[in-house]
Amino acid sequence: MKKFTLFALMAIFTAAPFILASCDDDPWYDDYNWRYRNWYGHYDHGNGNSQGQNQGSSIADEGACLVGTWVGKMIYTYPDDKGNIDKVQFDAEMIFKFNSNNVYTEGVGTEIDRAGNDTQTLNFTWYIDNYGNIYVRYSDTGKAFKLDVESTTKGFYLDQNQFNGYMVAQADVEEIEFSFTRSGNNSKKSPAKAKKLKTDTSNIPYKLVKR
Repeated sequence: MKKFTLFALMAIFTAAPFILASCDDDPWYDDYNWRYRNWYGHYDHGNGNSQGQNQGSSIADEGACLVGTWVGKMIYTYPDDKGNIDKVQFDAEMIFKFNSNNVYTEGVGTEIDRAGNDTQTLNFTWYIDNYGNIYVRYSDTGKAFKLDVESTTKGFYLDQNQFNGYMVAQADVEEIEFSFTRSGNNSKKSPAKAKKLKTDTSNIPYKLVKR
């Protein structure tokens, strides 16, 4: 899995404004555990690799690239009611927006999932930490997932046209493999040819599962 690199984004977003906001003015910061908890015990936030990964650019550039409408496919791996690990797949559209303060490293979003004639709409919040990791939390259930910039096996790739990789929950039991291309407009029916997922999808049913 390719890891996200920010070098290619510098020229595009050098002129983008980076607006700082007070923590007291934005309800995003109210949930301290969501934003600052230690996700993985083995993950060293002081290691030099993450700093080198983003050298020469900024997380504001990453956020500016992330914002927009992405369409493609998701495969959701999760424990069912009996504790067995199950998988489903569905078509998805993820819309990333800035929050009301227009801070480039955090915001809100909407995910629209489709499987046959079934649809579901999920709201989420997101932010990017100082090392380039992206965190997504679904609003209804509070389930949170990490997109790990340092992972070589379940990381993610992001550029102006493609966004693919893994969203992994804290317990490592749940994960979402996704493959998106950027939509040319905000229409919910925008066609897209997503980059092919590595997983063999032939035996994975099309089904929606609440997150």
